[in-house]
Amino acid sequence: MCFSKALNSEKQDVHDEAAARLMMLLIQWQRYLINKVEQACQAQGAKPYSFLAVHNDGLPNDMPMATNTKMLFTAYYLFDEIIDKTNVVNEFIVPNERKAFEYVKKHILDNCNMLERTPQYRKSELGNIVFDKICKQLREDIESYSNNM
Repeated sequence: MCFSKALNSEKQDVHDEAAARLMMLLIQWQRYLINKVEQACQAQGAKPYSFLAVHNDGLPNDMPMATNTKMLFTAYYLFDEIIDKTNVVNEFIVPNERKAFEYVKKHILDNCNMLERTPQYRKSELGNIVFDKICKQLREDIESYSNNM
């Protein structure tokens, strides 16, 4: 949530680093987020293992069904949001973070290029939709947690 709020920063370096770190979370640490993305992309009140829940999620018809592809498009959207794509790597002080960012960037671009049926601009639009749903779900989770305390 903090990184998503930092995307609203007027400071370019803060904005770009937040987008880059979110990209890395979605790709490098995907196994920790995949259930949250699935949950965020389900229709309200849908049963998680119901076949009909897949068709009643309120997402556009051209949204990929595979959760990892949704995550890929979301990471692509975040990469698209980076203002200074050339120098964002300089925001990472630790060399391993720089390498990880470069790896994730290459992974995102290579894999998105292989999905030729969906235009690049549409991949970013679909990623934005998923990103908004993830943020909404996280806000609801935080509110629910704080109400239960």
